[in-house]
Amino acid sequence: MNKFILSSYICVLVLLGASFVYAEEQASMKNIAIETNSAVQAQELVKKTVQRPEVELVSDINNYINTNKLKTNGRQIFYGIVRINKEISHPDYARYRVLAYEEAYLQALSKFFRSVAITYKSETLQKVFADNSSNREDFDKELASEQSSFVSLIDKIMALTGAKLDAALKELGIDPVQFNASPADQKKVLLSNQMVTKSVQRFSKSLGGITTIQTFFRNNEEGFGAVGVIIVYSPKIESVADAFKMGKKPAMLQLGKPLKELLPLDNNEKLYNMLGSRLLIDDNGPVLVAFGQWANSSVSEDDTLLAEYRDAAFEQARDIAYKEISTFLNQSFTSEIETERGKILEEYVVKEGKTGMIEKAKEEALIDKMYKQAQARTSSYLQGAQILQEWIYETPEGHEVVGVIMTYSFDNIQNAKSVFDEKTDFNGKENKKQYDSSYSEGAVSMDLNAF
Repeated sequence: MNKFILSSYICVLVLLGASFVYAEEQASMKNIAIETNSAVQAQELVKKTVQRPEVELVSDINNYINTNKLKTNGRQIFYGIVRINKEISHPDYARYRVLAYEEAYLQALSKFFRSVAITYKSETLQKVFADNSSNREDFDKELASEQSSFVSLIDKIMALTGAKLDAALKELGIDPVQFNASPADQKKVLLSNQMVTKSVQRFSKSLGGITTIQTFFRNNEEGFGAVGVIIVYSPKIESVADAFKMGKKPAMLQLGKPLKELLPLDNNEKLYNMLGSRLLIDDNGPVLVAFGQWANSSVSEDDTLLAEYRDAAFEQARDIAYKEISTFLNQSFTSEIETERGKILEEYVVKEGKTGMIEKAKEEALIDKMYKQAQARTSSYLQGAQILQEWIYETPEGHEVVGVIMTYSFDNIQNAKSVFDEKTDFNGKENKKQYDSSYSEGAVSMDLNAF
């Protein structure tokens, strides 16, 4: 009976133990599941916070091109995308944003000119060396039998010791410390196979009729952003530029709405996303609208100083707008790209200077080099460029941005000529602020049915 009770007691203990183990395993599995879910959520958070706006803009721009069927009617379409170097909270963010646009425009321009005028030169060179001699791993003696007088003198000094050696070395102008240092390692190449391709691309051309179709902006949650731009060229657009350069009316009968209805002149937030130039058709015919903007980053509380900085920012914005008009009328572009690529395979032996031991080694390397230089120049006689509107906008982050809208058309040119003719006399670790990711594009684009 006692044995039976004891056996039953043991069984109960075993069952209780098994239940405890099972419960513990279940709790453990639950903890693992929680940790796994947390890890997955953390990974998703990381993926979310490392969004690269310049990568996402590629899809945005391609979708815009395909949706609007831009690559039709003989139009040449190219785009550029550049990441803004500073985050949106930086006091100079608005200025870096404009500079990023100009760089993106130059990038798109480079693609365009490369497609129409390029001189290309390339050469591939291969060098192979192999030493299969029986003594290929032997190193030449450091002192040859036919020694120079200087080397012979050193040999004689080598026989001296201690202070006499140091004194003799100093007389020769040799630092004893450097003299007593370990000899340098020696390297002897046994096999070398090098293949290198060098190429040079040069393109240079001058023409008018290139303008911006649309600008794009995207920011991620960390406050970093990128700017994208699409440029367009077509013979029709170039004919408008040529007509403006000669002071003639473009051969287009199509008319549109007044500029006040085409442009968001009463919405400075939308104007903030307008960069570059747009070729539009208003109620008088073709008109080029140039958008220039810059930022007043002064933090002075002195109203007089603040006004001075604001005026300087407006002057920069005007200059940018003038440049946009001049660029449309005519610009010359030159660029040169040098590339070098290849591979190197070497087998060699190294003799250590300190121990004299010889070791064999192998080295493989890729060559990947690029040098690029691009330059865009513009020069035009801008008779008739008129300022349509100037504006000031304070961004949600507190940046004061100033802008200038400038127009250029046949009517502007005629008005300027008439005014000129009438005149007879003149002379550690920080807490990062999280931002809402955003995407925006310019509020105005060209009427592509006309061009």
